[in-house]
Amino acid sequence: MNKLLKCCIALLGGALLGFTAGVNDLRGPEAAGAASDVHTVFISHYKSDVQKAASKYRLYASVMMAQAALESDWGQSTLTKEANNFFGIKGAYNGQSVQMPTVEYTKNGQMENINASFRKYPSAYASFADNGQTLRYGTSWDPKYYSGTWKENAPTYESAANALTGTYATAPNYGSSLISLIQLYGLNKILDGKSTGSTSVSKPVVVPKDSKDVKVKKVVAVSSPSLSTVKYLPYKSNKAVSLSKSYDKYFVYNHVQGTSKNEQHYTWTQLGIKSPVWVYVDLKAEKSGSSTDWYRIRFYSSDKSQRFWVCSSALKF
Repeated sequence: MNKLLKCCIALLGGALLGFTAGVNDLRGPEAAGAASDVHTVFISHYKSDVQKAASKYRLYASVMMAQAALESDWGQSTLTKEANNFFGIKGAYNGQSVQMPTVEYTKNGQMENINASFRKYPSAYASFADNGQTLRYGTSWDPKYYSGTWKENAPTYESAANALTGTYATAPNYGSSLISLIQLYGLNKILDGKSTGSTSVSKPVVVPKDSKDVKVKKVVAVSSPSLSTVKYLPYKSNKAVSLSKSYDKYFVYNHVQGTSKNEQHYTWTQLGIKSPVWVYVDLKAEKSGSSTDWYRIRFYSSDKSQRFWVCSSALKF
């Protein structure tokens, strides 16, 4: 679980720098060029170590390099500089660790700032190898937890990158973020020795507008041959409502169930909710052919908070 919780921090920093080509253009060609130089140096400097670690555990070096870049802020994060920790892995390595501020969820689903121990490695290679070992041998409860990243199971680097979504990381766009980095810098050609991707353009994971960077342990895609229509109705903004006693019997959705081909659902535990909490309701929906009302909720009062859909039975009005 500690392996998964760190992703909410890594993605906030990594996602911003993972796509600096477009962002830096807004700041001028000199800034964009400087960032590009940093990225090129990073790739060149760690190429050998990444290839060595990936080869040892039969993984895609391009995916490992993209992960390292995304999660370490291209080697600029404090954790990487002070502890050679490129993947934000918590705990200790051969008894060595450093204390760093991070964000975690409390038992009632609220975020809090804490100091946590992160592994301190003697070298960059040790960090890459430790990550490779984790992906190859999985978790204590499932040795094959990351088997989708193994070369014998993943025919392309895209497959391996997408296999990390919902397992290694909790954001539904994690795999597509890695793929974008690999394609932007040609990492598969530089590190994998040949073009290991598909001949067609990969399709990124769809992130609904009302469900930004959802932090979940496992994403379950749901498709339906016949979608229902839905009518949205205004609702009192920021109205606080408690979850019902039986809330955990129902799934949480990124769209009203059965109304979108991009539908995904999550358990409350995957969202860090382990007991009834207060949520904010800002929209109501009526689905054709159903008497069940649906409500859009968020866990924080800010209008920028991530939004989800739940059926009325999950709420206590």
